[in-house]
Formats: sequence, structure tokens, C-alpha cells
Amino acid sequence: MLYTSCMKIGFQGRFLSRPFTGIGQYTSGLLAEFAKQREISFVIADPGKISGAIKRHYFEQYCAPKFFAQQKVDLIHFPYPGNPWRKMPIPAIVTVHDVIPWIFPEYRHGFFSSLAHEKAKNALHHAAHVITVSEFSKKEIERVCGIPEEKISVIYNGCCEIYSKKADDKVLDRFQLQPRQYFLYVGGYDRRKNVATLVEAFRQFSSKQKNAVLVLAGEPLHRTSLYDLTFENCRNTMKSGGSNILCTGFVDEAVLAALYQNAAAFVHLSKYEGFNIPLLEAATSKVPLILSDIPVHREIAKNNAVFVDHDDLHSITMALRKIWNNPPLQSEFSEKSTNLAKSYSWQKSAEKHLLLYQQLCQQPSYLLA
Repeated sequence: MLYTSCMKIGFQGRFLSRPFTGIGQYTSGLLAEFAKQREISFVIADPGKISGAIKRHYFEQYCAPKFFAQQKVDLIHFPYPGNPWRKMPIPAIVTVHDVIPWIFPEYRHGFFSSLAHEKAKNALHHAAHVITVSEFSKKEIERVCGIPEEKISVIYNGCCEIYSKKADDKVLDRFQLQPRQYFLYVGGYDRRKNVATLVEAFRQFSSKQKNAVLVLAGEPLHRTSLYDLTFENCRNTMKSGGSNILCTGFVDEAVLAALYQNAAAFVHLSKYEGFNIPLLEAATSKVPLILSDIPVHREIAKNNAVFVDHDDLHSITMALRKIWNNPPLQSEFSEKSTNLAKSYSWQKSAEKHLLLYQQLCQQPSYLLA
């Protein structure tokens, strides 16, 4: 792909220090692809690890904008709603992955947090353009933030290429797991992820399938009211030797790839998502998908998953039984996952971002509107 003008793009890189978050994966995935082309140059503002809300906001509101101005960039991309609350002389693109902080009060911790989220929402109106990661999120941004439809572009996420490569199956020995003898969950542990319901459905299922294991990868990032005690209770029971639920803690991508590729199915029962990158990681790993029947899962996975009511224990338990020890069905949905994964990659995502940068830079009147 060729670009007709030489552009310099500023990219705010705060989440490079948090690579296992969705925004961190988005940031690193895009920048890795951007590095493969030479027509457009990038200047990255990377503060390293920042602790505390005051330091974070100081970087977002003052340090990063000042740095980009000094670098004389043509356009700034903020990969999350972290653009300055005031209008800048340099046009900005902001990626809004979801509207979770604005529709779920539990994600706003006190007065300052509520104020900061409200300021961030209002600052979206200063952006030249908004990118989001699904048609579902686009509609939500229009509804919640009041951003006009024509000012929002949908560009789907990708996932790391490691999941498409054969993993080291010896990883299973570390966790005493057998291929296709466990279900896998990968994701966060805040309440909307609905892990408590998954655990209860699995316990009902495993009452008749004693050899089955549920693997919960990762762990909560924080210990706040956003999280229930499901994860801690499972881990404590596991440590006492009385559970067929395995909590791995944080694992690197090589380990995670092996866990994905050998699972009987990937199960994710979230009540609300803007995209859900683990869904793509699982599909790229050719593992069958059991997903909550929410709009964004239907949009991203299409007809390539077993969909369940995220609040219906019977529906979930029946889906687990449907996949378990059923090689023909596992093979069918593994093929569906393989086909699904072909539609998404960071390369495709990056190409669409680069084209959008060019289009916006060639429309100065639009940028200054």
C-alpha cells in the first residue's frame, strides 16, 4: 500500500507498559505493524510505568501534547480516551474501545474518577475523528457520547501471531493437564465478565464429568469492588487440593497459546464487551468457542460459535456437555474458528488505520471543523 504524502503521526504509548490489557494489545499490535512500512513516520510518547491518577493525567494532559507539538507531528492518535480536555492546535484521532466507564457506575471510583471520565467523554468532541473496534461500540458511542455517526470509523482488532503457530504441548505437564480434557477461560475478572456464573455452570457439569477441569487464566489486576470473590475462592480451594478448577495466574503468550490450542473449548460468558480480543486468540488457536449471546459476540464471531444465555445455567451446562468428549463436533467448531480467524489481523487493522490517517491529513478543513 502506497501513501501519496509524507506524514508524521504522533502516537500516545502509555499502555505499552500494560501489554496484557486490551488497550495494551491494541497499541503494541498496531505499532508492530506500523514499523514494517516506511511511507509514514511515527513519534511515540511512552512514559513507561506511571503510578497514580495525578501523574497519569499530568502525562495525558500536558506532557504528551507538549512533546508532540515539539516534534511537529501532523496528527496525533490517542489509542484510548486520553486526549487533552481542551482543544489542541494539532488534530487528534481517539480510539474508544467501549463506553463501559460511562454506563457502569462501578467503574468510577469517587468524585475525581467520575470527573475525569466525564471530562474524557466531553473531550471526544474535540477530536477530528473517533475510531472504534466494532459496529456495536459505534452505536454505543453515538448514543452515550453524542458523537455523530460520520465522525466514527470502525476498524476491527487483530491478535498476536503466536496463536497461529504450533505451541509447545509440554506446557500442559506444568499444569498437569491433558489435551481436550479442560475448558479454558481467558479474560478479566471484574463482575461483568460473569466468571462466577461460569464457575457454577462448570461445577454442575463436572458433577457427572469428574475428570473435567476448568482453567481460569490470569488473575484480577486490582482488588476493588469491581471484582467478586469468585477467583480468590477458586484459587484458595485449588491450593487446598479440593478443586478441579485451575487458576494459572498470569502466564506469557507462549504458555497461553498452548493452553488455547489444547482446550476442549474456550468459554466466555461476559455480559458486555466492546470487542473481546481473547475471542480472536481462541479462534486463531483453532479452539471451539462457547460465547455469551451478546450483540458484539454475534458481530465478531458470526455463526462460528456455540452461543448461550449468559444468565441461564442450564443453557451453559448443556453447551459444555454438547462439546465435551465429542470429537466430530469439536472438529466442526475448530474449523469454524479457523475460518473466523482469517477475517482479523493486526496487519489488516493497521492498513485501515494508515489509510484513515492519510484521508484525514488530506482534508485540513475537516480536521479543523
